[in-house]
Amino acid sequence: MQKVKRETHKRRTARNMLTTVRIPKQFEPIFEKAQEYVRKYFEGKKEDPSKGTIEIFGERYILIRAASLSVEFFETVTRLYHREGKEEALNIARQLLFDIAHAIGVNDAKNFHKKMNLNDPIEKLSAGPVHFSYSGWAFVDIFPESSPSPDENYYLIYDHPYSFESAAWLQSGKKSDFPVCIMNAGYSSGWCEESFGITLVASEIMCQAKGDNACRFIMAPPSKIEEHIASYIRKEPKLAEKITRYEIPGFFKRKEMEAELRDSEQRFRTIFDNAMVGMLLIDLQNKKFSDANKMICQMLGYGLEEIKNLGVMDIYPEIVRPHITAEFEKLTREEITPVEDLPIKRKDGTIFYAVVNFSTVTLSGKDYFIGLFRDITKRRQAEQLVERLNHQKELILNTAVEGIFGLDVQGNHTFVNPSAAQMLGFTVDSLIGKHSHSLWHHTKADGSPYPLEDCPIYATCKDGKVHHGTDEVFWRKDGISFPVEYASTPILEGGKISGAVVTFRDISDRKRMEEELKRLATTDSLTQAYNRAKFQEVIKREIERTKRHGRPLSISMFDIDRFKQVNDTYGHDVGDYVLKTLSQIAKKNMRGIDYLIRWGGEEFIIIALDTDVRGAETLSEKIRKAIEHYEFEEVKHITVSFGVTQFRQDDTEDSFIKRVDDALYHAKEKGRNRVEVID
Repeated sequence: MQKVKRETHKRRTARNMLTTVRIPKQFEPIFEKAQEYVRKYFEGKKEDPSKGTIEIFGERYILIRAASLSVEFFETVTRLYHREGKEEALNIARQLLFDIAHAIGVNDAKNFHKKMNLNDPIEKLSAGPVHFSYSGWAFVDIFPESSPSPDENYYLIYDHPYSFESAAWLQSGKKSDFPVCIMNAGYSSGWCEESFGITLVASEIMCQAKGDNACRFIMAPPSKIEEHIASYIRKEPKLAEKITRYEIPGFFKRKEMEAELRDSEQRFRTIFDNAMVGMLLIDLQNKKFSDANKMICQMLGYGLEEIKNLGVMDIYPEIVRPHITAEFEKLTREEITPVEDLPIKRKDGTIFYAVVNFSTVTLSGKDYFIGLFRDITKRRQAEQLVERLNHQKELILNTAVEGIFGLDVQGNHTFVNPSAAQMLGFTVDSLIGKHSHSLWHHTKADGSPYPLEDCPIYATCKDGKVHHGTDEVFWRKDGISFPVEYASTPILEGGKISGAVVTFRDISDRKRMEEELKRLATTDSLTQAYNRAKFQEVIKREIERTKRHGRPLSISMFDIDRFKQVNDTYGHDVGDYVLKTLSQIAKKNMRGIDYLIRWGGEEFIIIALDTDVRGAETLSEKIRKAIEHYEFEEVKHITVSFGVTQFRQDDTEDSFIKRVDDALYHAKEKGRNRVEVID
């Protein structure tokens, strides 16, 4: 100790007035002024044991025994965390002490500056070491090479010759193998940080409690501290063997970990919010919703804050609540199964149906249930519609479950949910780290290659834009493709693109349903011939084609002779039977490229492609004879009359149809059961 004092005395000569701190000579006037501020602050100390109060400058203070916040604190924490091991227990103690002292230093400085009306950063900082001495933490001895500038170049090297922490260890007869002046480092860096408005950290590199001849500290911004320590060791090689163990306080390391955690939570939030399924996070303790994504808010008709005030049972009709209770009991036994066709109650009281998957998840050390909701109301309605329109088709029972991918900027899988893997025929593990485009998006629906540079999903990883696909295919492991709709959303970290989230669904069932509805929309339900809507579609296209290429196009119009008598005599059921049978006979005698149209009532039109009027006449005569000789049940001698004509280059659609109608009229006039042609 005496040696340290002699060395310090050689470095500088302090004035008699400056008794609370040692500093380089050029700073003495500033610190003398600071000493006066602090002296005035502390000279108003009042103690009243009858009330158990100590008051300084209008603020209440407390006295704490030094050893309780140092050697004994370490012993207590070591006992409490003995299962984690001694080193981890010491780390916990160091972290707690530094954080507490740093926060106290910041707030003591803030309060002192306000009380003493200090505004200049240098005056604010200079009061710190003096306040340190008056409050009993330690005496501060600042080295001349210090450069306390209010920027990234801030550098302070100093000793605490009478640190309360190292004194407590030495007084207890204990010796440490690590620097113990944690609170001194935290408090001093907190005061200086508040004074200069920059983030600072202090590290004790030598400590009397571990046998060194000084308690020496270096203070700097977190990004510079290790660089300054290494530089000091290079300049003082004789001290290198003593500076063998020092700590960069965990306060700042934890900030870095918190930043990483925020980035991770941002990725999770992007996936959570943009998922094409509804998601609810359920608190296991109170069975209330802790969080919800955009999709479930839309499904339920609630805002996010409204959902957070709801319990699980609030979104289910009374009749299914016992079932939900049973499902939650299964979850506690880790029996996870999807719940099909579950009725869900919206805010307005209406009901929609969903497939719900429940599972357990742990977030920040707390267990939750997470519910995934897929609205199948439209699917149910579509299935009912198909059932009403076409009883020959089986109901579409299942639609694809939405898949979710996470991709990095190269397009490799970082996350794959089970539904996505199942739809593609892979396992989740076999997809992680593999390139997405080359596995399931490599080829277009027509079989042509899909270049990576043209892929909208991969583009998201480069341009940071949301891309949608509504008419593309993905490819399964077995080489079979299926139609999908997807959305590719960028993941942004620190303003940079770090990847993309891809949500998709298999729309095979919907595509098939659309084709079926299209067929029903253009087909006569009784005769299964095409209807007038189909005629308009075909005739416009074929007229344009024959005008462009000059290929022949003919039509035949026919109806049943005296069909009213059939209905009047035998009834409409028999009439319907005759119409359906006549349609079947006509189709059997037509070519596959021709179209049979039910024009209305008992009238039909045949569109004969690439056929001149003679060919259409021959076809019409063939059908007429087949009907004439067909033996209908309950009805005798059904005949039909035909009118036939060919498209002319100056024809319009209306003139074309009128001419064939005139031809049919002539056939009726000439006695029926015949084919009349107008060239």
